[in-house]
Amino acid sequence: MILKGSLHVHTTNSDGQLVVDEVLALYKVLRYDFIAITDHNHYTGASDPDLMVFEGCELSNDARVGQHVNHIKGDSEELWILNHPARYKNSVDDVNRMCAEFGLHLVETTEHGWPTFKYLNCSIPAVATDDMHVYAMAADAWVLVDVLRKDMDLVLQALKAGDFVNCGPEYDIQYVRWREPRAAGGW
Repeated sequence: MILKGSLHVHTTNSDGQLVVDEVLALYKVLRYDFIAITDHNHYTGASDPDLMVFEGCELSNDARVGQHVNHIKGDSEELWILNHPARYKNSVDDVNRMCAEFGLHLVETTEHGWPTFKYLNCSIPAVATDDMHVYAMAADAWVLVDVLRKDMDLVLQALKAGDFVNCGPEYDIQYVRWREPRAAGGW
């Protein structure tokens, strides 16, 4: 089963311009299967029968790393993403060192949806996000994840393993790691 998702979404609980219900409605109209709400320094919980919603938080200037890091919670799994490496002018070596030292699982390969391809060369998977704050930023970048069933922990496990495809209107599909997809028909 191929699921479309966004891993970096803000609401009015931090610096986003849409309330939670507006965010959920927007991503349903855009035909997303899951989103992670990652307000700054605040865990925003939400639920919707038609959209898998991960509770997350963008830790502004995480004390361990010294820059923004997303923490996303599943049912029992959790995911840590190094945000904005281009903004902080991180080299690939910097990213590899921080991710190894602090146990981060993914690195963003986009800056507000715009691709920064050098991070595809990191030792951990690089993920595309839209970092949505306003309506116009939604769907600037997303991931497709191949899982056996719609399950939060399976999605996070697939992301950690690099079993996803980055997508967005500003660039061609970038395969993070190729393998034969489980879903009939492939990607």
